[in-house]
Amino acid sequence: MDPMDLTAAQITEQIDGLIKLAVAGYESLVDSILRGDITDLRFMEAIMDGLAGFVDYPPCLVLYEKLCAYVSHIDPQLAEEHKAMTLSDSDMSSL
Repeated sequence: MDPMDLTAAQITEQIDGLIKLAVAGYESLVDSILRGDITDLRFMEAIMDGLAGFVDYPPCLVLYEKLCAYVSHIDPQLAEEHKAMTLSDSDMSSL
């Protein structure tokens, strides 16, 4: 199908599918971190960076919050700086 023939609803549906795919991938990574399977702080930060682009999507925000809470026990400064760069002041009140 020619991309120019797609309706706005079809494009939105495709974007939603891609976001759900990203959530599934990030969920697996965050679960691995929480289980202790991933211990490299730089890798955790990279995952936080990736999730930061999706925090407007509630399931990603939940994963981001879980990961920030976990990282805050390892490197509180990193977690706080990351949250400050990613979330607005009003959004940070829930963390």
